Amino acid sequence: MSSSTGGRRLARHAGRIVTDAGQQRLLIVSPVRNEAAHIERVIEGIAAQTVKPARWIVVDDASTDDTLSLLRAHERELDILTVIARRPSADLDRSADRLARAAAPRAFNAGLAHAGTSRATATS
Repeated sequence: MSSSTGGRRLARHAGRIVTDAGQQRLLIVSPVRNEAAHIERVIEGIAAQTVKPARWIVVDDASTDDTLSLLRAHERELDILTVIARRPSADLDRSADRLARAAAPRAFNAGLAHAGTSRATATS
């Protein structure tokens, strides 16, 4: 899949964005829930990287603390940050299937879908 952005064509491959020039750029997807005590340190850490990701999608999975409001405040300041707020899903939360109730993978997949990709690879 490819798209055009500002005159540059981009191809998406397994969670990375590759420009026509072949330069790879990093996409980070972070599912979070009730991380108000820690999220600002994470944001500061990502912002301080010498090689920043091209895009950082944080999926708040129905936090009951101030996580979402903290993320929204930083979203206005950090141009690489996109925040998605997910609401509880009563159908999945009541499911007898333990894997269907796995919140972090559902939130991660929502972030990938928002980025326009459905595949990711782990790198070490």
